[in-house]
Amino acid sequence: MTLIVLLSLFISLFDLRHHRITNLSVFLISVLLFIEGDFHIYLLTGIVFLGPLLLLDIFGGLGGGDVKLLLAVALLAIPVGSITTYLTILVVAISILTAFTVAARKRLRGNIALGPAICASYLAFLFTR
Repeated sequence: MTLIVLLSLFISLFDLRHHRITNLSVFLISVLLFIEGDFHIYLLTGIVFLGPLLLLDIFGGLGGGDVKLLLAVALLAIPVGSITTYLTILVVAISILTAFTVAARKRLRGNIALGPAICASYLAFLFTR
């Protein structure tokens, strides 16, 4: 659990600074989530997330790192029965992050680093279980 929190902080800070989520970071968090989740793979959750994520990647400007990170969390950490809870927390986290970004920049234009919202929403979801 501690390693997941630390890696989540690293991913979040790196994404805020460089607007990138590296493949190595996604791989490491995937391994940690797989180990911490008692070796469960939630294939149905991954399938439910995959379609909208690909559409957002292609047409909505969602970055590839964000897609990979969200898919890793969906496949390895979110049981099917908890999808709505996680998505609710994710929407709230993205809304807060967007509000802070707009307040800091004084405009909505430009990329928003979603890594912090993805990591924070997973950690909040984890602590609510």
